[in-house]
Amino acid sequence: MDGLNKTGNFLCACHHGFVLCLADMIKSGKLAKYSLACLNRLLNVYGQGLALGYDIGCKHSITVSRSSLRHQAKALGLQLYVSAFHSYVHNQKCQLSFHPRFLTTARLEDFKMNERLFSKQNLTTHLYHHDSTYHWHMTLNAFWSRWNDDCRAGIGEC
Repeated sequence: MDGLNKTGNFLCACHHGFVLCLADMIKSGKLAKYSLACLNRLLNVYGQGLALGYDIGCKHSITVSRSSLRHQAKALGLQLYVSAFHSYVHNQKCQLSFHPRFLTTARLEDFKMNERLFSKQNLTTHLYHHDSTYHWHMTLNAFWSRWNDDCRAGIGEC
């Protein structure tokens, strides 16, 4: 695989910062298959009462409702949100249905953990920018493993 096929990674993290699911994005990062793959994993592992924030949570709810995950997501009570910052530019109907500040079920969560995580991950880009796919995966695996270890060690500080 050459460098042009690598577009990044799609990750799901909890509000504590633990990386729960990670998928390589190959060729196009705009495909729903990455979010649906992570959603499938999260529904199977965590089950009932899952709440997910996504910059395009409103559009993604339609994608989920048309996917093979629709019955499982509905049965498990999946709630999708648009992250607090992005919600303000969406229309009023979207905000009333997906904005975490308007829906009391989200409490004070802003659903911006991924942005905070990616800002940290970007500090490692110089380590694998020109490397092979294998070394890229090794570097990211080491980074996210250490990240989760650090989160686990500091969980009492939340």
